[in-house]
Amino acid sequence: MFWSASILRYAVVLVAFVYVVGDTDFTNDWAVHVPGGEVEARMVAEEHGYVFHGQIGSLENYFLFKHSDVPSRSKRSSHQHTKRLIDDNRIHWVEQQFGRDRVKRDFIIRDEGNSDNLYNDPMWSGQWYLHDKRQSTDSPKLDLHVLPVWKKGITGEGIVVTVLDDGFETDHPDLTKNYDKDACYDFNSNDANPYPRYNNPNNEENKHGTRCIGEIAMEENNNICGVGVAHGAKIGGSPDLTWRDVQHIIVWTSEPAPLEVPEANEPTFKTNKIGLKVDEVFGFGLLNTDAMIKLADPATWQTVPEWKECVITSEDAKFTQSHIPRGGELKFDIDTTKCMDTSSSSVNYLEHAQFTVTITHPNRGSLAIDMTSPQGTEAMLLSARNQDRSKDGFKDWTFMSVHTWGENPIGLWSIYIRDVQTSLGRADNSGILVEWKLTVRGTTEKPNHQPDGGRVYGADYNSVKDDRGKGHGKH
Repeated sequence: MFWSASILRYAVVLVAFVYVVGDTDFTNDWAVHVPGGEVEARMVAEEHGYVFHGQIGSLENYFLFKHSDVPSRSKRSSHQHTKRLIDDNRIHWVEQQFGRDRVKRDFIIRDEGNSDNLYNDPMWSGQWYLHDKRQSTDSPKLDLHVLPVWKKGITGEGIVVTVLDDGFETDHPDLTKNYDKDACYDFNSNDANPYPRYNNPNNEENKHGTRCIGEIAMEENNNICGVGVAHGAKIGGSPDLTWRDVQHIIVWTSEPAPLEVPEANEPTFKTNKIGLKVDEVFGFGLLNTDAMIKLADPATWQTVPEWKECVITSEDAKFTQSHIPRGGELKFDIDTTKCMDTSSSSVNYLEHAQFTVTITHPNRGSLAIDMTSPQGTEAMLLSARNQDRSKDGFKDWTFMSVHTWGENPIGLWSIYIRDVQTSLGRADNSGILVEWKLTVRGTTEKPNHQPDGGRVYGADYNSVKDDRGKGHGKH
């Protein structure tokens, strides 16, 4: 089954989610380490819109920030606010604070056959993204639903997985079993030895590749570390599914329910015109490995139709350079009716929408760009950025969105370029849109797996429980 590990491989990306499992409530407080001291910390807090609440106890240069625009209690972390703080080079460490309520709930009964006992690897019980660790179905289901896949015997066996990174420790006891020496290459040294070069083995340099490969192919049931999501796979090179096949499979099987928090004061999932739910932070939702495997069944899966591309340029539209009003908005429409005129560029079912711009501006961090599809779906291409004070503007810079996936792209696209001009910019800011290009990519024919009426989501995914009995995969 040469399709299975290619799906399992993509499940690994969910490891980086910023969630804490259990009945966790995130607050609107952030603990922040600013080595520059209190004066600088106050400046940082003010610039990012936080209220400064002083040093945390006796921890030198660790301070508490509070943001009034974030809910004081929320089931979802405010990833966007945390990222903006992390991107500030004056901040060395940041963490959104959270608390947990003690509430009596209906519990998931765990017996001797529960998932914690499936493997003897010491880190397995903590790998919440691979098996359901909730104590209650009132909490969101955040694992990748991979246990039912392993139970079918699909663990990546017979597959070789490629990882392009900084090398990996070929003699690591949890990786040696799945190391395929004939499928590895070092592009730095031009030889077949992928072992990383360590200037200092005790620091973090060049360890990323080993960790990524471990998430994929750690050997199971060997009393070492944890379990890889495709622990039967070999480590080396490629799959029968194309990269576009995998994108389609992810789009049509991902589950937004565990990540939807209606009370959050942050962007939540919106629904495009073919029924797909999509979010600025979490994309189409949490990967559902079991559903991905079922959709990719080689007995029924058909490779997606040929990729077509249609390009509309500012020259085509006889567009002249336009001023971006200071503190205001430049809005214009782009007509894509020509994209249905010829068979070579006819796009009826959209995958990617790209907007390429050249803009001059003395402080490009104050610019934000949004677009609306002919079907009415809104997509943010660029948000204003406090730390981006570049005077270089944007030169032939491409922004892409998949929020309009599956829609018909023919008609008028609306583009909105805003100059925010609050605390993010100077009073003399002004910009000029020099030229632009809209590229729509997709297919002429409807993909075989895309239902006529668009996607309809089933019962609440959070109510799904993993199979916790023994007998998963091959031991």
